[in-house]
Amino acid sequence: MPTPRPTVLIDGTPLIGPRTGIGRYTHGLLAELARRGDVDVAAAGLARGADPLVLPELPPGAPLRRTRVPGRIVLAARRLGLEPPLELLCGRADVFHATNFLAPPMWRTALVVTVHDLAFHTHPQTMNPAAVDLATRLPPTLRRAAAICTVTGAVRDQVVDVFGVDPADVFVTPNAVGPEWFTAEPADAALRARIGLPERYLVFVGTREPRKDLPTLLAAHAELRRRDPEAPALLVIGAGGWGADPTSTVPDGVVSPGYLPQDDVVRLVAGAQALVLPSLDEGFGMPATEALAAGVPVIVSDIPALREVTGDAALRFPVGDAEALTATIAATLRGQTPDRDSRVAQARTFTPSRTAAAAERAYHHAVDRRRDRRSR
Repeated sequence: MPTPRPTVLIDGTPLIGPRTGIGRYTHGLLAELARRGDVDVAAAGLARGADPLVLPELPPGAPLRRTRVPGRIVLAARRLGLEPPLELLCGRADVFHATNFLAPPMWRTALVVTVHDLAFHTHPQTMNPAAVDLATRLPPTLRRAAAICTVTGAVRDQVVDVFGVDPADVFVTPNAVGPEWFTAEPADAALRARIGLPERYLVFVGTREPRKDLPTLLAAHAELRRRDPEAPALLVIGAGGWGADPTSTVPDGVVSPGYLPQDDVVRLVAGAQALVLPSLDEGFGMPATEALAAGVPVIVSDIPALREVTGDAALRFPVGDAEALTATIAATLRGQTPDRDSRVAQARTFTPSRTAAAAERAYHHAVDRRRDRRSR
């Protein structure tokens, strides 16, 4: 029997610092769950250091539940190899939603965990060394979970195949496209001048990490410019990641301003000739759906998650094939791309309501499973 209006704690740590894809997923989910009012939701301020955790810009109706144990005691316990349980840190709840793969131990709270991708399994050589231990830490977390969320059906299928979990315990909770993308205005001359960008340009958005395969995009763009010196510039937006940075020496015709405020990103994407996402692996590919919402042509590598989220609204090329990417960009610049209405319609399928409704189903499922386990 479903629990009426369960209490749900959502891990707030992805909201710290520059807002990445997981941070935006977490913030959007908090906001929509609070708006709907079908669950009693709060952000869990799990202690990571001696100082109290401060989370900025929490949505209305989604308060912060702070850690009840002083940070110095948490740190002392961790130095002894002891991880304090959730209930000791933040109090009781029906559900804890770990939105970034991992979760603390818990006594009675039902665990829901989101798996965004399995790049650590499919492409371990591209991973941040600090995250390589996901391969050993995620499996026990999934075994503890009463329900699992994934952001695409492609990742759901991988999770079922790799970890042998019951498909009935996995719920697809896709990233939602924010409303600002559907009304985005192109960057004006002042914004372009501030970062040294010409009027015509292609754009890439994402962390500059090996999994994004920027070398293939840079090689394709260099060949495009070799054939036509008047071809659009390439704008690379995103923070530096790990491994060799292919933009450390900026090639001719490439502009790489690093991390930019989200308002600037929206306008710069809206003004692009096309967005290119050449990734080796993605769990969702948020920049692609956001560009579609802005009506911008999209080119993606031909991988399962990107095929799923872009449907027939984007052009695809074989992974790592710079020559094919050059040809695909050239075709896009000639107008050989799905029409604007198709692009926007595809993006409109990813709504906050769809994500929250699927998450709520996962929460009720988790509470029911937790109850069943206790009754045995």
